[in-house]
Amino acid sequence: MQNKIQELLDHAFGQARKRAEKLPKMKNKFKRVRIEETTKIKAVADALAAGLDKVVEEFPDFSKLHPFYAELFDAIVSVAELKKALAHISDAAEIIKRLKHRKIYEIGSIYRKTETERMSAIRNEFYGRAASVVNDLQGSFGVIENARSKLKEKPEIKFDLPTVIIAGFPNVGKTTILKRLTGSEPEIAPYPFTTKSIKLGYFKLKYEKIQVIDTPGLLDRPMEKRNAIERKAVIAIRHLANAVVFALDATTYSGYRLGEQMHLLKEIMGAFGKIPLIVAINKADLASGEEIENAKKSVKEIGINETVLCGEGIGDEALKEKIMRMIQRKSA
Repeated sequence: MQNKIQELLDHAFGQARKRAEKLPKMKNKFKRVRIEETTKIKAVADALAAGLDKVVEEFPDFSKLHPFYAELFDAIVSVAELKKALAHISDAAEIIKRLKHRKIYEIGSIYRKTETERMSAIRNEFYGRAASVVNDLQGSFGVIENARSKLKEKPEIKFDLPTVIIAGFPNVGKTTILKRLTGSEPEIAPYPFTTKSIKLGYFKLKYEKIQVIDTPGLLDRPMEKRNAIERKAVIAIRHLANAVVFALDATTYSGYRLGEQMHLLKEIMGAFGKIPLIVAINKADLASGEEIENAKKSVKEIGINETVLCGEGIGDEALKEKIMRMIQRKSA
């Protein structure tokens, strides 16, 4: 952060030199010194204030952030701490502006032609005070740079589209379901808040475009194994979901027993509250009849009636239809 602060100071003092060099030559030394020192103060103050204001203005306005981003952002960076850092920088810009007016007034109050050195001393006092104010911002700059890096590569969620979240353990076929729904390779985007990735895809049904999201690392393990950031991320996803598809592997190929998957399903139900949920009993083309029946029975016992058998060439259109009906009911 010290480098950025030094760059800001170097730029400001450089502007002062450039502006002073462009001043017309004057024979009246007293007038020339007054104009030169005043010009330098204005140049440094304006450059520093503009640079600091830009840092604040370029940062996203929390009041305008979508709740999904706002909550995820707060999961890893304290919003209170960030607001404090932004306020610190904004206040510093105002201090420099006020200091500029004060020092220019002091120079303007000098009338003795023998006090040209005093005018230069006032300008030097301003330089020192301004540099001190900016150097004191090192901690706040660090907070802001850290926060900006978390938002820099945020996934481009389309908030105007109905959205389906895919949940379930690893290796149960979530990405396969996403591919079958969207008909293409999913777009993999960084998930900076949790150092994970999300997979995005889209499909159209009856002229309605649906956004499908898989969130590896967030919805694929029990709550007790998630850290605080991941738990908040799960909560934040509620801001997106119009429906949830839980991928349930009816076979033993994924390495997760039916009981483990049902435990995770119950946690997902709790996390998403009243959001419509469909269970996709996956790998139905590989599962035995008994495995499929056990899966159906287990799902029905916890009060879920919306199920679809999915597998190679099985259930794609049926799943799309169920998703569409659920979204239409939720938005009605």
